[in-house]
Amino acid sequence: MAAKLLSRRSFLRYAAAGGGALLASLAGCTKEVEVTREVVKKETVVVAPTEVPIPTPASFDLAIWGANWWFAGTDEIHTKYAQAIEEKFKDKYPNGNLVYEEHGWAEQLFANVGMSLIAGIIPDAVIGEAFILPYAVLGALYPLDEYFEDIKNDIVPHTTDAATLGGVNYGLPFCTTCRMLFRNGDTLEKAGVDPDYVPKTWDELMAVCEEIGKTEGLYGYHFMVEPPGSLSSYGMYLNFQAYLMQIDGPAAKGEPPQPWFDNPASTPAYQFHKDMVKYCMPGAVFTQSAPFFTGEVAYAPNGDPGWVRHAMANYGQKKPGISALP
Repeated sequence: MAAKLLSRRSFLRYAAAGGGALLASLAGCTKEVEVTREVVKKETVVVAPTEVPIPTPASFDLAIWGANWWFAGTDEIHTKYAQAIEEKFKDKYPNGNLVYEEHGWAEQLFANVGMSLIAGIIPDAVIGEAFILPYAVLGALYPLDEYFEDIKNDIVPHTTDAATLGGVNYGLPFCTTCRMLFRNGDTLEKAGVDPDYVPKTWDELMAVCEEIGKTEGLYGYHFMVEPPGSLSSYGMYLNFQAYLMQIDGPAAKGEPPQPWFDNPASTPAYQFHKDMVKYCMPGAVFTQSAPFFTGEVAYAPNGDPGWVRHAMANYGQKKPGISALP
């Protein structure tokens, strides 16, 4: 097919029409867009520090159960003891208060703490006899090993044994002593015995007690045996335990310890005390230690060094003394 030539007039007409179509097409697919130009100015602002008030620590009470005679300042020694605890506590906890509550001693305290566990009225700490393992078995006590670490070298060996279960320590001794033989030198003199005489064997103690008993109204020995249901038999057992330890005849075994009263090794100690009863003041074995203080009895085992001060200050004894148990 031969090419058709356009005249100049026709080319201009078609070019105008095509250009109009292109222009119309572009206009149909666009729209106006409003553009806003925003200028942001950054500034550095320094804010003065605001002083935040430090809250005042809330006060709190630490409840300690025990017998008032240990922390109520009943004598000079116990007063100093209570004051020292108070001062150290206040240094570390200025907003804390030590609240001592009277709940008895020995078995009475043990029973009251047991009831508190049942009732949910639980003290924070207890100062009393070594009734610790029963609570530890129940899981009622906090382990003290982390607090014990720094002072363990200052504590008399074995004084924490009764508070240790499974290698974990649950109690610390606030004081310690040993069982001793107390003597009333005034009573010994009345019986014609050297007021400073110290028996060194069980046989010597029996012999001097027999001699003292020859004087009317005087007795050689006072061994406190608490009646059934008593709330103070623990001290009696401590006196007796010292004799068991001398012959390696413990009355308990295992962990936690269980009674072992039929230990054959302990028989000599039981027999010795059975024989000593005849040198005791009739009926007095079911009393506290008054016969020793009032002068009817010459010898008595105990663990409280305060007995000597008590005997002199309150009973007028002039020659009290202490020695090791025979």
